[in-house]
Amino acid sequence: MKLLLTGLPGTGKTTLLQTLIPLLEDPFWVLCREIRNAAGQRVGFEVEASTGSQGLLAHKQDIQSTAVIGDYRVDLGAIDALLSDPIADAMQAHTFLLIDEIGRMQMLSDAFTRTIRQLCVGEYDFIATIRYGDDWTREFTDQPDIITLVLSPENRDQAEAAVRAMLETRTKFSALTNEQKQVLLKMAKAYGQNGQTTQLRKLYRNAVRYVVDNRVKQLSEQELRVAGNHGNHEVRRSAGTWICDCDLFNGRNEFAGEAGECSHIQAVRLSQQLSEK
Repeated sequence: MKLLLTGLPGTGKTTLLQTLIPLLEDPFWVLCREIRNAAGQRVGFEVEASTGSQGLLAHKQDIQSTAVIGDYRVDLGAIDALLSDPIADAMQAHTFLLIDEIGRMQMLSDAFTRTIRQLCVGEYDFIATIRYGDDWTREFTDQPDIITLVLSPENRDQAEAAVRAMLETRTKFSALTNEQKQVLLKMAKAYGQNGQTTQLRKLYRNAVRYVVDNRVKQLSEQELRVAGNHGNHEVRRSAGTWICDCDLFNGRNEFAGEAGECSHIQAVRLSQQLSEK
């Protein structure tokens, strides 16, 4: 599982990452926190890691360094001691990694940059926060097997449920075919980029299980039945579009104003019983 959390400052990326620590068995984690002065002004950043290490990463006055981002002087030695080296060790042990963050300050370190590149192209499980909107981040967010979830004030409360569903369903992935895994990844990437946390949660919590449990049945050339959690639902293909009779697809009841692709359509797409053409 490779997931990048991004979004504007204040959308809850670090908070979300922190809530995931108890859900994993002995993960490696590193958190970056703001340092504020008595007046409440931000003056620096510090790092804390699951190894017990902690230290100053950047500061406006308390660090002497030629590495500068904005008003902050950055301690490149601290980046390598607190981030680059421990992350590399966790990768070597194939530990699940939670990393906060892949940011401009951290990327000043050549060692950190090399480590993150290796992490993103290798067979590792990780969730990391990454700076939003900068062109250099596309090297990582555009990787074909990395899901990028864009957080916003509107979806931040639902994001945790979506990521929890992704973690809880990992054990079911082995039951999917390679083709189904590729379809799953394609859908998840699209939902994540659009900040569609409801669809992302439905995909992992429900649609994957419907397929693995063989709950998708073809009724005709263009119609299927999905045995959902609360009854059967008919899904059909019409004029190149999937249509379902459920509340989410039609924006009814608890999903009023939130009409969109539902887990029943997702299961049909994932099962690949009918062509999308």
